[in-house]
Amino acid sequence: MADAPLTAEERIDRATGQADPEVYQGGKVVPLKSDVDGALADFEARVLTTEQLMNLPPPVPLVKGWIDQGTLNVLYGPPKLGKSFVAIDLAFHIATGSWWYGTEVVKTNVLYLIGEGKPYYRDRLKAWLELNRGATPEGLHWFDGASNLLDPFNMSVLQAYIEKHNIGLVIPDTLAKCMPGAEENSSKDMGIVVDHMTHISRATDVTWLAVHHTGKDQTKGLRGSSALLGAVDSSLKLHQSGSGMRLNAEDQRGHEQPSDKFFKLKSASEGAAIVDMNREGSSLEDLGLDKCEPTLKALLQVETEFGATATEWKRQAAEKGIAEATFDRHKKALADMRQVHQLSYRGKWFSGPKPVPEDD
Repeated sequence: MADAPLTAEERIDRATGQADPEVYQGGKVVPLKSDVDGALADFEARVLTTEQLMNLPPPVPLVKGWIDQGTLNVLYGPPKLGKSFVAIDLAFHIATGSWWYGTEVVKTNVLYLIGEGKPYYRDRLKAWLELNRGATPEGLHWFDGASNLLDPFNMSVLQAYIEKHNIGLVIPDTLAKCMPGAEENSSKDMGIVVDHMTHISRATDVTWLAVHHTGKDQTKGLRGSSALLGAVDSSLKLHQSGSGMRLNAEDQRGHEQPSDKFFKLKSASEGAAIVDMNREGSSLEDLGLDKCEPTLKALLQVETEFGATATEWKRQAAEKGIAEATFDRHKKALADMRQVHQLSYRGKWFSGPKPVPEDD
């Protein structure tokens, strides 16, 4: 006698593994419940107690105060300002383990994805090596072309390379060139790229520093979908500053904002590389700090051999018509550029850079 037709509810129960066990005897129907059980076990393995979460190790710096290991970061600014020069400079400092203009870095291998302008890199690298009197680091890898961050297979190959060569930092330059055919304003396309980079970071603990552009309206920040800005752990913005450029950590996840870095391009060999503007004896105008000159002069007028308190300096600035909010901005800018300093936290203020302790 033929079996009675199954009801819709019975078919769903069989397909989802909810029917009676004898239904599956003979291997004619494979329940899906086992797949759910396996996925549930994976999910439960990633659920932490509050105590476990609180006992996780803190982030490990790659560039202290600026970039942590295993994170997603972006370096952005207007076209033709010098983003690639800054990225190259960071790549060299991290690959060699040398301090980055007063900031400690962790030495690791670096993979630089050259998405555009490859013919110009030869001269840029020669200039950097000449100005920094450095040797070519073995841990610096240059990929000829824009690696497609949208393609899952390509990302698998990239992950395999990262693991094989112990890469600690990947620099896609530019992010747009590494998203061929994508729409930057699409949260879907940008979300796929972010997910791919995040997946590789979780698997390898690699750090990403994507070079990107501002939009037509530079005040609105990163070009394209806000999905990128919402995902990054740190965004480093490059600004025009006098005759040079200023780099600031615009958004930091879990860090206080570090002091800005000020650079300018300097010719060397057959190209150019960035240098620290402070070490080049630049004027306030060169540094883009010409508006701070009255505030600096106010300090010089009250400073003694023992310095001047912040209150004394602020009072003198007020006599020159400098508002308190303006004074605070100028003081920070002058300190960032090492035009003024304190010998200790909350100590008195002195003009000029902080003296370097002599070796014993």
